[in-house]
Amino acid sequence: MTKCFMREVMPQMRMTSPGKNPRRMTGVARKKQIVAVTEAIVAEYGVQGATTARIADAAGISEKTLYSHFASRRDILIAAMDAVFDRSRAIFLCRTETNALDHLRAAARLHRSAEQEFVYPLYEFFAAPPQAGLRRELRSRHATSVKLLVDIVEEGKSQGVIRADVDSEQTAWEYLGVYWAEDVAYMLGFDEFASNGWSAMMLERLLRDISSQS
Repeated sequence: MTKCFMREVMPQMRMTSPGKNPRRMTGVARKKQIVAVTEAIVAEYGVQGATTARIADAAGISEKTLYSHFASRRDILIAAMDAVFDRSRAIFLCRTETNALDHLRAAARLHRSAEQEFVYPLYEFFAAPPQAGLRRELRSRHATSVKLLVDIVEEGKSQGVIRADVDSEQTAWEYLGVYWAEDVAYMLGFDEFASNGWSAMMLERLLRDISSQS
């Protein structure tokens, strides 16, 4: 893992049982722990399976204590969603190349090595049913990710390495399309998608198409 994408290790799912002297934490530490175990539960059981009883049990606290840190189950889920999106965006924010095209290549390589950090909970959030009440929040967070990519493409135009006539938003979505293909292949065990270099070839076709040198 590169220095600019450090893994956040989730705490153990079960620390103690409620009512058996759970380890005392500061309020900030406890909220982080609740968010982390919620991510793990969403990854394993989906959004519908992330009940407050299951979250409290995994954190080793009572549901009453859970609600002393979050106003509602929905607030807990949104906090976990934000943590997942933050980790997925860290790939774009990790800057090792000044050239925008090279940065997009480096981010794609980093994505392939970091998928295990966020893919399962991220896609479970995407798959949450409408009645979960998370669609607006998901749309907002995803729009932020698209905007980060749009800004990188625009930077490439100002550097002269990306063609001025390129549609930046369309390019951002196409770039994410490569990510999504990699993620689905990873979750379903199609290792050859990466090992055969197919995802890298998809990316290179896109970057060649937008390059000012094409």
